[in-house]
Order: sequence, then C-alpha cells, then structure tokens
Amino acid sequence: MGFKIALIVFVLLIVTLYYGIRKRKEKKADYQKQLQQVKQAIEEFINHLQDKIHGKYLNFSAYRNLYDEGVSLYDSTKRYHKDLQEYGLFFSFVEDVKFRDDHNDAFVNQEKKQYEGYFKQLDDKGFGLTDKQLNAIFTDEDATLINAGAGTGKTKTLENKIVYLHVIKKVPLQDILVITYSKSSQQDMLKRIVDSLNRAGVSVHEDALKFTVSTFHAFGKRILDQYYAQCCWSGSGEEKLIGKGFVGKKVIEEKDQMEVMELVMDRLKKDEFLQPILSKYLLYFSSPEYSVEEFETLDDYYNRVKRSYLTLIKDFKGYNVVVKSYGEVLIANFLVSNGVAVEYEPKSHFYTTDTGDRRTYKPDFYLPDYGIYIEYFGIDKNGNTAPYISAENYVHRMNQKKENHKKSGNKLIDMRYADYQDGKWYFLNKLEKELKKYGVQLQPQSQGDIIKLLKGQLSGLDNILKTFLALYKESRETIEALKEKVQTFDGLNRERNQIFLEIFSHYFKQYTDLLVEGGFMDFGDMISDAKDIIKSGAVQKKYSYILVDEFQDISEARAMLLRNLIKDHDETRLFCVGDDWQSIYRFAGSNANIFLKFENYFDYTKKITLDRTFRFNQGISDISGKFIMQNPEQTVKRLSSNNRETKDKILVLQKDGDQDHVYLSILNSIFENVFRKAPETKEISIMYLTRYSSKKYAKKHDQDFIDFLVGKYGADKHITKDNGKDISYYETSKLTYRDKKIAIKCIPLTVHKSKGLEADYVLVDYINQNDDYNFPSSFDDDPVLELLLEEKKGKFIFSEERRLFYVAITRGKNLAFLIYNKQKQSLFLKDLLAIGGECVKIVDVGGQKLSLLSDYQAPKCANCGGVLKVSQYDRIYPEFYCANYYMGCDVKYFKYDGKLYKALLCPICGNSMMLRQNSRNYSVFRGCVNYPSCRGTRYFLK
Repeated sequence: MGFKIALIVFVLLIVTLYYGIRKRKEKKADYQKQLQQVKQAIEEFINHLQDKIHGKYLNFSAYRNLYDEGVSLYDSTKRYHKDLQEYGLFFSFVEDVKFRDDHNDAFVNQEKKQYEGYFKQLDDKGFGLTDKQLNAIFTDEDATLINAGAGTGKTKTLENKIVYLHVIKKVPLQDILVITYSKSSQQDMLKRIVDSLNRAGVSVHEDALKFTVSTFHAFGKRILDQYYAQCCWSGSGEEKLIGKGFVGKKVIEEKDQMEVMELVMDRLKKDEFLQPILSKYLLYFSSPEYSVEEFETLDDYYNRVKRSYLTLIKDFKGYNVVVKSYGEVLIANFLVSNGVAVEYEPKSHFYTTDTGDRRTYKPDFYLPDYGIYIEYFGIDKNGNTAPYISAENYVHRMNQKKENHKKSGNKLIDMRYADYQDGKWYFLNKLEKELKKYGVQLQPQSQGDIIKLLKGQLSGLDNILKTFLALYKESRETIEALKEKVQTFDGLNRERNQIFLEIFSHYFKQYTDLLVEGGFMDFGDMISDAKDIIKSGAVQKKYSYILVDEFQDISEARAMLLRNLIKDHDETRLFCVGDDWQSIYRFAGSNANIFLKFENYFDYTKKITLDRTFRFNQGISDISGKFIMQNPEQTVKRLSSNNRETKDKILVLQKDGDQDHVYLSILNSIFENVFRKAPETKEISIMYLTRYSSKKYAKKHDQDFIDFLVGKYGADKHITKDNGKDISYYETSKLTYRDKKIAIKCIPLTVHKSKGLEADYVLVDYINQNDDYNFPSSFDDDPVLELLLEEKKGKFIFSEERRLFYVAITRGKNLAFLIYNKQKQSLFLKDLLAIGGECVKIVDVGGQKLSLLSDYQAPKCANCGGVLKVSQYDRIYPEFYCANYYMGCDVKYFKYDGKLYKALLCPICGNSMMLRQNSRNYSVFRGCVNYPSCRGTRYFLK
C-alpha cells in the first residue's frame, strides 16, 4: 500500500515537473515573441525619430508629438527594459530632458561649420554673418522671435534666412511668405531678397516674388479677393453682395477716405436723432477730466489741463477762452449755449481790502447784461481745497470776496466744487436755478446752432473719431463689448466714454455704409476681414514659412491674422524679427506687449538676440541701452560694437541765444571728428530730427538747421530713395575746413520717419520739457482711446516717448548732437547725464560760459514743482512767482543771499509780504505788498 502511494506521488511529481518545464518554455517563448514585438515597435519609433531629426532641426511641435508617443511606448514596455539596452537612442530621447536642446545645438553648429563660408561669399561687402545671425538662420523652430537691436542687421538676417530656405533647403518660394509693414519697406525688402538670391545663383525677377513679399494690407487684400471670387460670384456676370463686400472691391485712397469721413460728419451733424447727443458731448464732454493723482507732479497736471479746458466764450481777439477747471467749462458753456453774454476774468472790477486799499479784482465770470458775478470756488464738501492750494489762504480770500460783494450790494452766484461732487447735472441745475432767481432770461439755442458754435470742439471730436476708427479695426473688440467694458469703469470719464461710444456707433455705421455703396474697402478691412475669413476656413492658405519684419509694431488684429494662418498647421514655421526698444507706433494700434509676451500668442518660442551693432560706436550703444532700460518693462540686452570708442559721443548744446552759433559749433565738432578719423572724407551726411513736422503743426522747429544751411551755405533741395522711402535732403559743398571742401548732405525728418534709416551724424533739436511738440511730448492721447489701446501706458512715465528718443539718438554712426533750452531742459537729458559718464559731453557754444546742464536746475516751486519766474518789476530782493500761477498755484518766493524763501501772507490784509530793508539800520524784514495802505510787517528769520 505504501509503495503504491509513493509511486503515485512520484508520478504526480514527474507530471508536475514536466508541465512546469513545458509552461516555462512556453512562457519564455511568449516573452521572446513579445520582446520581438516590442523591439519592432521601438525600431519603428527610432526610424520615425531619425526621420525627424537626421539633418534637421527638431521643432517643439514635432518633439511634443514624438515625446508623447515615446513615453507611451516607454511606460508600456518597462518589463522588457533590461533586454533593450541596444536601443540607447530611444532611452536617451525619453529620459534625457536635454535631448532636444543638445540635438538642436549640434544641428545648428553643424550648419554653421558647413555654410558660414558660403554666406560670407554671398555678402556683397565680404563681412559675412555674426554667430547670432547664423543661429537665427539655422534655427527652425515652430515660432522664432529675433530681438534685433538698432543696427544689428535684422534685415540682412531675414534675407539670408530666405536664401538658406530656398537655395539650401529647397523650399519653394511660393511656400514662403514675407510680411512687412509699409509699401516702401516691402519694395526695399523685395529688392534685397532678389539681389541675395541672384548672388546665390538663383535667377529671379522681382515680379516672381510679388506674392512672396507683401505688406500686411496687400496680403489681406489677396485673401479677400480670393474669398469673394470663390464664394460670392452669382454666375450671371453680376456682382453679388455678401456681408460687407463684393467681388472686385477696391481699396479706397487716403484722399477719398478723408472725403468719406467728412461726409459722415456732415450727416451726423444733420441727424435729428443724434443732434442732442452730439451737442451734449460737445458742450460738456469734449474735454476729458483729469485727476491730480494721474500725474507724476502737479506741474505735469497743470501743463495738461491748461490746454484742455476750451470753452465757447470768446476773448477780445475772437479766440475761444481756455479756463482753469472742468467746473468752469460747464459754467461757461451752459451760459453761452443759453444765449447769456458772459465775460471770463474781466480786469475792470475792483474791491476794497480790509485796510481800505482798492485792488483790481478778476471775478471768474461776469454777466454784463445783468451785473451778476459768478464765482466757482474749489472747495469740496469737507471744506478742503486741491492739494496744491493752501486751504487757509484760499478760504480767507474766498470769504473776503464774498464780504466785498455783500458790502457792495453785488449779485453773486456762489458755485463750488462741492456742488459738482453731487453730479454734473445737479451742478448745472443749481446754476440754472440761481440764474433764474436773479431774473436771467435763458434762451436755449437749437442743437444745430450749438453744433455750429462748437467748431473747434467738433474738429477735435472728428480727429478722435478717425483715430478711434482705425484702432477699432485693428482690435478684436465690438462696440457692444466696449459699451459693457465702460459700464465697469469707475473713473472720471465714464459718462463721457458712454456718450462717445454712442456717437461712434452711428459714425461707424454711416462710414461702413458709404464704403459699401461705393464698392470700397479701407486698410482696416484688409486685416480684420482677412483674419476672420482665414479663421472660418473659407480660404485655405498654408505656408511652410512665414517671416515678419518689424514685429515690434504688431497690432492685435495683425497678430490674430498670423495666429490664424499657423493654427492647425504644425508644419508652418513663424519667424519674426523686431526690437521692442523701437516700438513707437502705439498711436496707430501697435501693442508692444505682443512682442514682450510673444509665447502667449504663438505658444513655444525660441528667442534669439542680435546684439552686435554695425551702425554706431560703443559709447552711443552703452548710453542708449542704459537709457532705454530704465524702463523695467523693456527687454534686457547689451549691444556691442566693433567701434570701441566711448568718449564724447553724445554732445549736448544749449540754444538760448543766437542759434547760428550752436549750429556752427556742431559743424566744427563734426569736422574735427572727420579729420581725426578719416581726413580723406569728401562728403558727410547729417540727419536733422525733430519730434513733429511743421507741415502738420504749423511750427518752424523742423526747419531751423535747414534754414541755417540754406541761408549761410546755399544748400539745395533734392529727393532720393533710402530704404524704400522718398527722402528729401539738402546738399551744399560750400563749407571749407582746414583748406578742404566737404560736402554736407542734410536729411530733415521727424523721428518716426527716421526709423530704419541712418546717417554719419544725427542732430536732435528741441529736447525740451513741458512742450507738446518737443521731447518728451506731453501731448497725450485722448483717454477714450485707452479702450482700444491694448498696451497700457503703465506706471513708467513717457515709456513710448523714451523709445522714440532712443530711436532718435541711434540714427547716427559717429556722433549724436542734442540741443535744448536751459529753462525747459528735458528730463531725458538729465537721465542721459546721470548715466553718461565720459560718453556725454556738454559743449561750450561760441566761447560763452554756459549753465552746465548737470549742475543747473531751474528754480522750482516747492508747492507744485512748476518753474519759478522772476516778477517784471525790479526789487532789491527779487520776487518769484510760479509759472502755474494761472492755474491756481499762487505761492510766491523771494531770493535773499542766494536762497529762496517762501512769501508769507500779511496778518492784516492777507496779501503777500515782500522782503524790505530798514533805511536806518539796513535790517531785513517782511512787509506787505500793499504798503503804505497796509502796514503789516513780520520778522524775517533765515
């Protein structure tokens, strides 16, 4: 029995062992079979990977797709990893986070090694390309942003990129789209690309590239033409209207567009429904309101508001009177629009002081037909004044005025800022009640007559509407969305913005209707409509490469057009070149934030900085860079120059007397520089830059140096082309220096027009402060435009003006001359001197001793920061008053022993006290300006 059991157990063991061995063999066979399948999958992946990376740049979208596939394969095959060691490329790709960067670096370096000499041979000057330029050319990322400093060869990089793509990588020209901003830059780019291709052995004519190199607008027009041709043709030979356009739509010329806009305004003025809204805006909202808190200093606030508050009141010359506050605007326009004769601050009125002294009195308003005085007191509900006005002094004078009116039996209407705090319409209702109480007959003029009266305000509105229209078409906004946005505002101009949008909605409809009636499209339509058509998929445009020049000037609509072109096309590469330091077209819709936040619009981005400038020396490079980077919102870069000179490269000159001496000093400095560096020079170019053009603003500023050259040296006018632009210049060969004649070619331009151009020397004139037409200009955009200007002004003051000034001082190759007025010296000059070191030099003009800019500080009011001016009458101790006296800053100062002392108020009559000298002991004391009528005195303590 025991034997049988043992035998059975043995047999079972043998069977179990047999089946175990068999199962293990089967399992091993299965493993090997599966391993082979895994190897096959990995080999297929590696083949796919090698196809993507062999001799190629691995762009982010391709890498992302490959990586997702590789990680999935990696995770699903972990049990086989120990038997897959021969597939090092696979594991390196998945496990090494630097795989793509290392591969791309190796690719770019290999391309440099192979083609650097090739591009040097193509260079017509034999210089070749810098290492950073080569990096840009060989980088083949989904989106590449080239941050190219001034003079670093961005256009050269772009044209050689096209040579690389077409000649070396065999990309057909029809698969490449190059976009520029202006017709002139498009023509220049086209010529340069053709020349580069011809040097590379590719015979091509400009006509063959007319669809490859395009402006944004021309490209948009092609999209629209294609869309309407394929979607809107009726088949009967007639043009069929679809949406906003039809087949054969023409681009409206600027002259015709202006005529259309004039017709629109004429229709709006006659529109009975709109007339009440229009007159309401012109009467009470044509001037925006400003808060002191919006400005860096009180002086900046004064300089802004004193140009804004234009009224219907006429002065003795027939000009519209500008008042001091928004409340006074409301009062003035209400009176005139209701047929009430009114005078503003008439001088022929008197009142008696506490001491019996008779003084000239200027009431805010006087109604001669009724003998009524109106005072607008800047007192709020809590009895406070504006922060720059002494409440104690103001209240004292206010009470004194009221008391004098009472004694004289005058009719006085007391209006206050406190009334305005209850709302604009409460304020005007109170004024109306007070007027009727004194029997004033109000004769409201018709809406049409009011609009006729407000020609100046209507012209201002017309300009704002034109600008708003252009910006609106460059934006992604709708009128409905803008109205909703305004509802959320809690600022001073909320109601003004609401009324403006109501007017604009009518303006826009009339304008659009007139374009359709005439079969026209404007430049804004070319971008906005093309953007929408591409997004809808109605027109398919697929390019392998899209290259964009001057990308810092991109607008929201243009950015969306580009985004729609590359959307869902992983094979399309976007290559953009620009310089955020030179973004100077905010007023036209340019949004520098798109450049600064490029990846937010176009996803993963490879950024490359071109930092070697071929235009100017290291001195101008260092100072201009430090100057622009004082704005922390700009990108950080340091440009290097082959010309390492740094001393005395930016020369500052003061122009307060004979300006010919200044210009002669400049020419002398230029000739000295020429003979020191290149005595064989026979001709030099000078770029003469100003902030604005005299043609537009009726100023002579942009002609001063030209008048000098024409008058003294007989310079003649010529016209040429530079960088695709028609450029006027003046030339003379009548200057002799060290017995040698040197011809001068002077190019007068505004700074905006100088963009992209260069000269041997640059002269920037009128670098003055607090002047609309100088540097920095204080001529602000109307606040309503902020609804569409995506790039907000930010906290850094004059950010756009700073970029514009950077453009100005970087146009010259050798020296930059900056001219200023001592009394109005610009804060930009102060910044340059603070950071300039040996690079910036103040030039002594004509041997006269100048007030050095670095040391000189015009005396400033301690109250508001305004410039102090000396009173016209002569005194032993000169009296100073604030330049903002007209705006309410009535603090006075006296100079004693080289120091300024604030004037105190007389304890008897409340007027200013001046410094006087005792005739007996020559001691100094404070005495009332009304002496001898008032004998108030105070001790003078130093």
